[in-house]
Amino acid sequence: MPRKPSPIQTETIANHIRDMIIGKRWNHALPSERELSNILSVGRETIRKALSNLEENGWIAPPQHNRPRIITRYTPDHDVQAPLQEQPSEVIGLITPIPIDRMPQQVLVELYEIEKVLEYDNLQLRVYEIPWAMGKKPGPKLDRLVHASPHICWILYQTSEETQLWFKQRAIPCLVQGSSHTSACLPFIDTHWEATARHAATHLWSRGHHTSVLCIPDSPLKGNQLMKKAFLEFQGEKWNPLFIPIPDQTDQFFNLLNNTFDAHPDITSFVVLRSQHAITLMSWAAAHSLPIPDKISIISLSYNPVLEHILPPIAHYKSNIRKTVRRLIRMLRALRKGTPFHSTYIIPDFHQRASVVQIPFNHK
Repeated sequence: MPRKPSPIQTETIANHIRDMIIGKRWNHALPSERELSNILSVGRETIRKALSNLEENGWIAPPQHNRPRIITRYTPDHDVQAPLQEQPSEVIGLITPIPIDRMPQQVLVELYEIEKVLEYDNLQLRVYEIPWAMGKKPGPKLDRLVHASPHICWILYQTSEETQLWFKQRAIPCLVQGSSHTSACLPFIDTHWEATARHAATHLWSRGHHTSVLCIPDSPLKGNQLMKKAFLEFQGEKWNPLFIPIPDQTDQFFNLLNNTFDAHPDITSFVVLRSQHAITLMSWAAAHSLPIPDKISIISLSYNPVLEHILPPIAHYKSNIRKTVRRLIRMLRALRKGTPFHSTYIIPDFHQRASVVQIPFNHK
């Protein structure tokens, strides 16, 4: 059951819409409730209450069936012709060690949606692609970057423990898009990778798969470590989990798959992190005459639209992008105002597909 919007949240959104009316974001009429919900990254009920507030204060006309809300007031003193002062945009910085062209498509869509919403807050998102953000001694470079770019707050995407600690020790407003390291204890928004990997292990085990392989990059990122821990420590009768650290080179991944399968010919399933890993795995299976799903079952822990074009369709986990962006925007607004807020775990939905089969009870 969705939570009812608080009076403070309603007033905040009403003020936000009022400010956009004053800023001439729209001419004559507001967008629909659905559009406002997407623009401001809040629920429809919050929008309705905020519109009632604006109606009571004379900013918009009463609702009419299937018609947009007419704007009846543009300035606090009713002077429609009063000149408006354009406020300069403030900037939120995003640090990523991963180049934009190598980011998962789901993350790129999230960034696009975030930029659209921030535009209505008169904010800009500036991305800094800096590979040393995953390094052991990023301090001097971070000093220069932050000094030269005094943004109102920062988003840290897949950064090292040292980078997170640097921001923590200097009390620079920031949140982590990904897993926060325990030592830094920064606010974060991330997929609940531990729960996702545990669910994948449970699902495979319940369908008769005993020897299963987790294939993810052997990264210091906390999320990767939590996935590995949950998968390998799952408790199930005859459960025999294995781990392959995915290297950057495809031929090296093939060699690791060959060595692992030679040592464990009873492998019946694989869990991969990304769709590109699933494609590589399918190529390897085809080269070894291991049809999917008859001999090998596959689950991807994340989603990419390319999965819709693979046969057989790959079972995968997928988060609701709009809900994720809404939560992140609420966190950024609170961070900007200095008000307290909680970190957020995103629980993705599991999409069962034909790439996972039930193993017969008497399977050897």
